[in-house]
Order: sequence, then structure tokens, then C-alpha cells
Amino acid sequence: MDILTSIVTKVAELLVEPAGRQLGYLICSEGKIMALTEETEKLKVKRGAIQLSMDEATTQLEVISPEVKRWVSEVDKIMNEVGKFLEEDVKLNKMCFNGWCPNLKLRHSLGRKAKKHTEVVLKLHQDGKFGRISYPAPPTGMHLVPSMKAFDSRTKILKHVMEAVRDKNIYIIAICGMGGIGKTTMAKEVARRAQAEKLFGAVVMAVVSQNPNVTKIQGELADALDFKLKKETESGRANELRRKIQETEKILIVLDDIWERLDLEAVGIPSESEHPRCKILLTSRNEEVARTQMRSQKTFIIQVLSENEAWELFEVVAGPSINNHGLRPIAKQIASECKGLPVAIVTVGRALEEKGKEEWNDALLQLRKSIARNISAEVGANVFSSIELSYTFLRSEEAKSCFLLCCLFPEDHDIPIETLVKYGKGLRLFENIDAMEEARNRVHTLVQTLKRCFLLLDSNKSGCVKLHDVVRDVAISIASRKEHGFVVRCTNEIEKWPEIDTWENCTTISVVTNKIKKHLDRLVCPKLKLLHLSTEFLHRQEFNDNFFRGMEKLEVLAFRNIVIQSLPPPLQVLQNMRTLRLENCVLKDISSIGALVKLKILSLFGSKIQELPREIGHLQHLKLLDITECKQLDRIPPGVLSSLTSLEELYMYRSFSEWSPIQGNEEKMCASVDELISLSDHLKVLEVRIPQVQFLGPSSVLFNKLARFKIAISNYYGLSESCLFENYLRFEGGDTKSMTKCGIHLLLNKCERLELIHVESLKNVTQLNEDGLSELLKVLKITNCRDMEYLTNLTSKCTHQAAPFALLEELEIKDMDNLKGLCHPDLLHLQRDPTTRFQLFYNLTSVDLFYCHKVQYVFSTSIARGSIPQLQSLLVWLCDEIEGVVYKETEESDDSNIISADMIVFPKLASVRFEWLRSLISLYRAMDDIDAKLVSFNCNNWLPSLQSLDVKDCDKLRVVFYFDGLVVGLLPEKEKTNTTQLVAAQLIGQEEDHLHGNDHRFQCLGCLQVPTPVRKHKPDQGNVKTVQRSSHLDLQVEVGLAAVDRDDGVILHHLEIVHVSSCQSVGVIFDFGGGQGPFPPVLNNLNELSLHYLPELMHIWNITKKGVHQLAITNGFQNLRVISVYGCGRLRCIFSPSIAKLLVMLESISVGDCESVQAVIDVAKEGEEKQEKQEGNAIAFPHLRSIGLKRLGNLSCFCDQPNSTFGFPSLQNIYIENCPKLETFVKAATMSAKDSPMVEHVWVDNKEIFDHKGPGDLNTTIHQNVQLKQEKRRQWEKLMQQVEESSENSTPSVRLAANQPKSGFPLKTPLKTSSSFSSRLEAELDSKIGSFTLRDRRDASAATASSCSSEAKCKRGIDCDGLLYDILWSPNGKNVLDEK
Repeated sequence: MDILTSIVTKVAELLVEPAGRQLGYLICSEGKIMALTEETEKLKVKRGAIQLSMDEATTQLEVISPEVKRWVSEVDKIMNEVGKFLEEDVKLNKMCFNGWCPNLKLRHSLGRKAKKHTEVVLKLHQDGKFGRISYPAPPTGMHLVPSMKAFDSRTKILKHVMEAVRDKNIYIIAICGMGGIGKTTMAKEVARRAQAEKLFGAVVMAVVSQNPNVTKIQGELADALDFKLKKETESGRANELRRKIQETEKILIVLDDIWERLDLEAVGIPSESEHPRCKILLTSRNEEVARTQMRSQKTFIIQVLSENEAWELFEVVAGPSINNHGLRPIAKQIASECKGLPVAIVTVGRALEEKGKEEWNDALLQLRKSIARNISAEVGANVFSSIELSYTFLRSEEAKSCFLLCCLFPEDHDIPIETLVKYGKGLRLFENIDAMEEARNRVHTLVQTLKRCFLLLDSNKSGCVKLHDVVRDVAISIASRKEHGFVVRCTNEIEKWPEIDTWENCTTISVVTNKIKKHLDRLVCPKLKLLHLSTEFLHRQEFNDNFFRGMEKLEVLAFRNIVIQSLPPPLQVLQNMRTLRLENCVLKDISSIGALVKLKILSLFGSKIQELPREIGHLQHLKLLDITECKQLDRIPPGVLSSLTSLEELYMYRSFSEWSPIQGNEEKMCASVDELISLSDHLKVLEVRIPQVQFLGPSSVLFNKLARFKIAISNYYGLSESCLFENYLRFEGGDTKSMTKCGIHLLLNKCERLELIHVESLKNVTQLNEDGLSELLKVLKITNCRDMEYLTNLTSKCTHQAAPFALLEELEIKDMDNLKGLCHPDLLHLQRDPTTRFQLFYNLTSVDLFYCHKVQYVFSTSIARGSIPQLQSLLVWLCDEIEGVVYKETEESDDSNIISADMIVFPKLASVRFEWLRSLISLYRAMDDIDAKLVSFNCNNWLPSLQSLDVKDCDKLRVVFYFDGLVVGLLPEKEKTNTTQLVAAQLIGQEEDHLHGNDHRFQCLGCLQVPTPVRKHKPDQGNVKTVQRSSHLDLQVEVGLAAVDRDDGVILHHLEIVHVSSCQSVGVIFDFGGGQGPFPPVLNNLNELSLHYLPELMHIWNITKKGVHQLAITNGFQNLRVISVYGCGRLRCIFSPSIAKLLVMLESISVGDCESVQAVIDVAKEGEEKQEKQEGNAIAFPHLRSIGLKRLGNLSCFCDQPNSTFGFPSLQNIYIENCPKLETFVKAATMSAKDSPMVEHVWVDNKEIFDHKGPGDLNTTIHQNVQLKQEKRRQWEKLMQQVEESSENSTPSVRLAANQPKSGFPLKTPLKTSSSFSSRLEAELDSKIGSFTLRDRRDASAATASSCSSEAKCKRGIDCDGLLYDILWSPNGKNVLDEK
């Protein structure tokens, strides 16, 4: 019973409660709707309050909490649903008979929906209790807009900077350059791109400036991070900022305009170890500050804009007004005066925008006169002030003075650093420095400082620097101020000294002009210290006794191109004179120089003077005497040089050389070399030529103390180019004993350039000095030392000191009849030993060998294996026995030391030239290799940088490039990518591997350690592994992946020029042998191919095997532009159709004197026909402009491919000479004028035949020319027949001419011509025949020495005398009688 009761109770609960709930929906629907309305109103009020808080937070740039945003979104959604419910459903229920007839089902539904909506509203009301509505916004960094123009010079640097920014291993990057060059602009562009690419969570920037304010820098960085610093002290703020930066996962900090070291820790920037993902980009005008003080890991230098870039920028900023009123030429000159400096271009351009022509002309004048500050206030503020700031910030007064001295020279002048040394020394600018070498070192240090601050620029001329024109203008502006007192004038011509307000404060005058029209008057400048007067044309200047009075403080006097008859005697007024430069002057009497007792520097460089005055010997304080290039100097009185007891530097190269002998009792007429010995205590620099070693005597004391020298013991100077600060010795004649006796051998351990000519008993260079040659030796030239067998030999010191010639860069050996090799065989074991660092010629860049008839090879394999990684140029000429460049050694006993061909590399060799090498057969000469192939497949990887190859008169050579064996095989599809990448990894070696001969670029795959390599085998070797040909696309995928955007994947990628001439046995240039391919890309940058006088040449490209064309090469030669082939008698064609399709950049073809050539493009061979079907039969030369065909007796057409279509869209000129069998241009199915729309001229035998009004296609043009010749021949033969019929009583000479055999070729088809062609033909014949009647009978009689007795006339009225004159000339221009 209890069980039954519980069951009934449970059933009641389950039935009654739901029933009651459903009944409640029906009965209480209105109450539930009212409750929903009330709760919805409450939620609406709360939603409004939350919105007010959100609006306030947005005003404060705070970020709304995500949960608040989600709540607002849900509230808006339920409010819409409730509103729709109350508006539609409830209103519909009330409309049913105004509520008197309720719809019970609808009321139940409304109550149920109202209940559910109310529950959602109550929950949202409860959820709307938030701790905070918003939060401070996270750092957004800087707002950056594109501002940098896309100039090539900038985008290239920008690309590299962005690469550094992405590099995880780089912490600090620097952008450096002169003021106004665009550093800040580029830094902002880098920051903008970093933001756009989302490389960092934040990008911030602060300006440091020349007076860094740490508090200000901290504030700028904090503001950019939307962070408020609360601490008062710098250190406290730094800690706050550091924590904030460390909280940012990745951040780029840009520090602009750094002038000196900035303590990053003091600012609050974390170190690399504290925040590895923090990166710093800084800009600076001082490269040294960036590199050394800020320790940038990557530094990028911005240079001035190019001329075109500068004009493009100027056009933008100056506006369209430059195109009006003829301003464009003036605008271009003004832009040019800005010299590519962006800040100058922008400022000047904006200042002149919308200005009139007069203002533009005035601006140009001011720029040329270096007073550009007056153009506008903006120019002064932006341009001048910016650059002047760099000057002001120089901490060294010496550097400032050195900078101002540079403005004495004209625009774009190469300023000699030595001139700055002489001026600086004369003006006593350097404290505590007395010696010339110390002063020179100081000036070079100052120059480097100025260059690192970008106030000075490098010059292309050795030993010089340059000033940017705008920087020079600023320098002149600064120097012209009262405190400096400079007067600088550079003008075309002058009549008098410059006009200035007063000369009283003038300290420095520089006048540089082309011409001085009058004598210059005396100047009164009581403070003048430096006077620089230079003219391009010789000026005769008269100096009266008072000329230098009023210049008593003058310390430096420099005249150039001045004719000085005599200096005024009272030069003693110039008691402060320390530097006197009379350069390129004409000097007569300068004896008064002896009165300048304080003179320390005297330079007569390049002046015309016959005798050095004895009075110069009075200059006891003279430290430098320069009489270089005084070629008329015949006499230096004895005792003058020895009197200069303080002399430190003597320069007399290309000058006096009439030395008196040391021995002998007779009175000396000139100075002798032993006078220099008395100066040895002080003399440190000597430049001199001494004709013979006998003039030296025992001079070891002199030579032992020299620090710098340029000495020629020779009848010739030898050195033509300047070698500033390079110790140079030329020794000619004599023997090794005489070198030792005179002490000249002591210079060998200091020498940087050494020339030895005709030195007897010299067996090797290392025997000259027991201490060895200088480790600084850079250039070595040896000529006609007939006892020398090896350049270097094994010495006791070779085993424990650095290898000889470690720094040697240039080696020239000439006329060495007994030379056997560069290195003695005893040294090779040291070279092969991997445990030693013994590497000969490691820095060698150039090797020239001439007339070395016993040398059989240039390098052994031991030396070639990475010992000469810097070699760039190789020239071998007239060495009869040389068989190869590298010779395989056979003495290795240890297998581990055996060096194979693929271990050899010349990574930088760019130029190779072989001439008159009658035994040369290969680059690599091995005893078991007798094939005469210059560059075989195993040598291709030797020359990754080769740019030029010139081979001439090498008569044993048969093949130039041999690629058979060089093949990349195909792999299963699933292995393609990974294995190709592995191949690429091996091919793309590091430079260190190159230097040690480990370069494994494309070579025989048997040498590559990759999975399943495929080696090409010959059929008779068995076990042939089939290599299938891939399509052009597959080849690019499988081979090209290793070479995408790299040089490493292409064989001989850098080779641009190939010249082969006068090689009697060369039969093939590019031999792919029986290769089935696919070959890797070859010679992709070959630009010019010249093949002259190769009588045995049969193939330029050989890709055949047993007469079948192999489809082995589908990629290469794409940049070949010029082909020139002459004197190749056995050559039948230039290239095949498959090769022709590769030559897409070809511009010029020239073929001549090749009697066997039948077509330039041959007919497709077996094998190529399949390729034609697969790839199409169209051949196009889109860039070909010129074709020259000369003296080709068997040439029948340009292309012998009948089923191909051709395109010559750029062809302009065709020159054809003496090609008698040429009847058509191409044997194409169709050819029209559209195939060659640009043709301008077609010359055949020096006659224009192209008819612009005719059909216009080349086939018709050439065919019609053939028909024209045939018709002329036919008409001629008819004329001859008429002459024969009417000459029964004529002279024997006429009958002789008339009876000549008919040598013309008959017409094969009836003559069909266009109307224009018919007109031309008729005009030609009328001109030819009609001209006979116009001949003068007497001239004809005189020319033929005969007369015609017959009065008969031909049908056209031709008299016999006139006819006889003309028939002596046949249509091809040869005299008929001469032919007989």
C-alpha cells in the first residue's frame, strides 16, 4: 500500500507541476508581460549608464573591456527581441475583438515567451556589474606615413636595412650619412614598413640630437608606448621604462640623430641579454660613433642622389612652374649645383617655387658663388645650419682648421692630402708635433675623422679627398666670418685682387682662376698667414721690392703656374715663412729663397728650373724638399744637399739624375749620392733615380734608416703611376753581389713594389736577403733575369715563418728563358700538408707571364687548391712549352693528400687571356689526359666568377668548352624537392670553402654526395643508367631551384665575353658531346662571342651524337647579344634551330669569309624535329637589329628551316656583300613585312635594294634583287649580241669583248614583278642603255684607243664608239678586258 501511495504521489508531482506551469502561462500571461516590460526598462537604464562610461573612456583614449563590449552586444540583442515581441505578438492578441474573445493558444504562447525573455533580462541585469569599464590603451607606437621617394639608390639600401631588421641575430643597426642626406627619412620608412608588416608589437622613436637630454628621450619613448613615467629621477624613470619595454614582446626602438655615445642603460633601454627581441635602429652623422661607440652590428652608408634622381626630386618640389617661361634649363643647372644632397634640393626647390625667371637666375648665380644662404631664410636654416652643426660639433680644433683649409680649392677638386700636410705644418696647426711624418699621420687621422662625419668624401684619385659642393659652400660661409678671415675666390679670370671691405682682418687668401689678365699689385694684409694663388694659364708676375711688405706674418705662400723671373731680394721680411710652394712655375732667379731662414717646407714640384741655387743650402731648418717632375733640372751644385742637415724628406723623382761619381779626385760638377749619406741621421723619406749601381758606393747606412722610399737604380724610372706611401724599388743591371755591396738589399724587407730587371746570378728571389722579402710586398715584376729557375725556393725559414709572398697582389714575369716554375718542387710538400698554414700567393690578384719558354704550367695542383683565392686576372703570352694552367702532380704518395680536379677553384678569377701558346691544350694538364679541351667539364667549377676569356694563336687547342659529363639527372617525383635542395646546399658554398678549394658547383654528379646521383656513362661501359629528358619547365624546377636569385646554379654564370682567334686546330667552341642531358644552365650572361680565323672550326655548338641532335640543353646563352664569325672555312652553319631559340637577346650577327657556310641557321637535324613538334616551330629574335653577311660563297639563305615561322621585330639593317648564291632570306612557309617591320636598309654589294613602297618582306626584296640581276644579265647578253652583229669592220678589241663567253645565270622562271619593281627594272635598263647615247664620242675614243668605222646604229640609236666605252664594264663591276 505504501508503495502504491508513493507511486501515485510521484505521478501527481510529475503531472500536476507541469500542468500548473502551463496553466499559469495561460492565466497569468498579462502579468508576465508586464513584468517583462518593467525589467526591460530597468535594463535599458543600466545600458544607458554603461554607455556613458564607455563614451568617457573613449574620450580618454582608453580601451573598452571585452566583457563590457560583449554585455552591451547581448543587451542590445535582447532589447531588440523584446521590443519586437511587445510590438507585434502582444499587440496582435489585443486586437482580437478588443480582448473580449481571447485566443487561448496565443495567450499561452505569449505568457511562455514573456517568462523566458524576463529570465534573460534579469540575468543580463545581474551580469552588468563590472569592476571597471575600460583600461589604458596598449602602446600603439608612432603614426607613420610614407615619405621616402622610391629612388634606386635608396631602395637598395632600404632592402638591406629591412633584412637586418628581420635578422634575429642583430641587435643594433645604424644608418649613417652627411647632414641632410636622408637618414631620418629612411629610418622612418623602415619603422613604417616594420609596422605594416607587423614585425614588432611596438615601434617607437626618439630624437637624441647633439646635446642629448635623457629625460626628454625617456619621455618620447614613454609617450610612444602610451606609458606615464611617475618617478622623478633619471635612474628611476629608466627602471620604469625598462620594465615597460621588457613587457613588450617585440619592439623596435629608433634613436635618431646620435652625435656621440648614448648610454642606453641610463635611458632605460634593455640590453640584448635582457630583452633579445628588442632591436635598435639609430641614425648618425658620424660613422665612428655608430660603429665603435654604439657598437652597431650592421652599418649602412647613404650617399648623395644620382644626377637623374636629383632632377626627379627637384621637379617634384619645385612644382610645375619650372616648365614655364623657359625656366627648365636654369632649373637643371640649379639642381646640378645641389650635387644630389636631398635637403639642398628640397629646400632650394621649395624656395624658388612660383618665382620669376630673374629670381631663378639670381639663385643660380648665388649657388655658383657659394653664397646660397642668401637665396632664402629657409636655405640658411635648413641646409647651411644642418651642415654647420656637423662642423660645430667637431671636438678637435685641428679638425676644424683642416676642414676650413679644404674650402681653398675649387668645386669638385681632388684635394691632395699632402697639400693639407704642408699647409697645416706651415701654419703650425698641430701641437707638440715637429717631424714631418708625425704631422702627416696627424693629418690623415683628421681626414678620417672628417670623412666619418661625412664632411669630407673619398676621391677617385689616390691620396686625395673631396668636398661636396654644398658642404664647401658652408665651409666658405664659416671661413669668411671675421674670426677666421678667409677670402676665397674661384673665377674664370681676374685683373686684380678680390674686392672686400677691409684687408685688416684677412688671414687667408685663396684665388683660383683660369687667367690673370694683369700684374697683381701689392697687398697690405698685416694678419695674412696664407696666400694661395693658382692659375690654369701661365701668368708672368713681376715682383717689386715692396711686393711682400705688409705681409710680414705670412707663413704659407703657394703659387701655381706663375712665371717668376726673380723673387725680390728683401724676402727677409717674411721671417715667419715656413711653407713655400712654387709648383708648375717657370723659375729663373730664386736665390733669395736662402733668406727664409725659418723655412721648413720647399716644394718646386713640376717647375721649370735648370739649376738649384746654392743659397738653398742656407736653409738649415728645412725638413722637406720636393723637386719632383723638375725635368729640366740639370745641376745641383755639390754641397747643397749635404748642407740641409735637418732634411727629413727628399723628393726628386723624375727630376735630377746627373749624379757625379763617388770615386775620383777630379772636382765634382754636381751633387753625388754620398751627400745623402751625411743626411742619414734625419732622412726618412727618399724618392730618387740613380742611373747605375756604381754611383751608390757603400750606402747601407742611408738605406737602412729609410722609412719610405721610391728608388730606381736604372736608366728608366719605370713607375708611371703614383704610388703614394708605397715603398718602391726598381733595380736594373748588376748582379746579386752588387746589390749586397751597396746595401740596396736592406730595402727588400720594407719593399711594397719591387722590380728586378736583368739581374745576373739571381736564381730565385728569396736569395736576395737572408731576412726574406717584405711581408708587405704587393707588386713583384721580374724581367730578363736569365739565371732564375724558380721564383721562390725552400729556405730554412720557410718551415717556421709565414709563406713568402703572403700579401703579394700583382706578379709579372717577362723574358725568363730558364724559368721552370713559380715554386720549387721542394716547397710543394709544405703546401700539401694540411697541418701547416703555408699558402703561397694567398692574396695574388693578377698574374702576367711573357716569354717564359721553359715553363710548362702556371700552378701546380697544390698551389691551385685554395692557395690563390683572390686571383682576378691571368695573362699568359708567348710561353712555348705551357700545356696547361694547372698541372697534376704525380709525386703524392699519401692517398689522403691526392688533389683531384674538382678540389681546385679560382673563386674570383674574372679575366683570362692566352696568346701565342703553341703547346696549350687545357686548363688542367694531367699525364693521362691528352684531349685538347681548354675548359673541360671537370674544370667548369674552377671559374665561378669568370667574365672574359680571350684565346689567340693556341694551335694545339681543339675544343674551348667541353660540357660532356656535366649533367644533372632526374629523380623520382617524391624525392625531387628534398634532393634538389640538398644539391643546392652543396652547390651554394661559403667563401671559406671556396678559399680552400671545396667548391662543388655543378660538376659531374658522381662528385656530388647526394642521394641517387646520376653519372653519364658511355654506351660501351655497360650498366647504362637511362636518363630521360625533362621538359624546359621540369629543368627549371629540378635544376633551377639551386639557382633561383643566385649565381651558384649556372655554369660560368658571370662569363660575358669570349674571343677565340687564329687557333689552327679548334674544331668546336661549345661541345656538349653525346650528352643526353638535361644540362644545367650554362653561360646565361654571355654577351659577346667573337670567333675569327679558325680554319678547322666545324661547330660553334656541338650537341650531336653519331649525327643525331641531342636535346640536352634547354637553358643558356639567353643574354648573348653579339656574334661575330670570320675566316672559319669549314663551318657550315652558325647555330641550329634549338640554339637559335635560346638567343632571345641577340642584337647583332656578323659572318664573313666562311666559304662553307650555307645558312646561318641550319635545318633541323634528327632529334630536333621532335622538339619542333613539341615546342612549336617559331623562331624569333626580338632584339636583333643588324645582320652582316660578307664573302660567303655558298650561302643560300639566312635560315634553312622550311617549316618555321620567323620574327625580326627590331631588325633595322642588313649588309650583304659578295654572296652570289643568296636567293632568299628564309625558307619559311610564309613571311611578310609584319615579320620585320623596322627594316630601314638592305644593302647588297654596297647598293641599297630595300623598297619602302614595295611588299616590304625580306624574302621578296632579296628575290627581286636576284631577278633584277638576272634580267640585267639577259639584257647585257642581248646587247653583246647586237654589238657582235654590227662589228664586222670594228677593231679587234671590240670583237674580243663581244666574243666573251656568257657567264650569267639564266632565268629559271618567267620574270614576275610588282609594278614598283617593274618600274625600277625599266628605269635601271633605260639608265644603263640610255646613257650610252650621252657619252661623248671623243672621250670614248680616247678611253678605248679605237674607233668604229661603221656608221650603223642599233635600234636604240647607240653609236659604236659610245657603246665600246661602256661595254668594257660588266654588271659586276669588273673590266671585261681584264677578265680576258
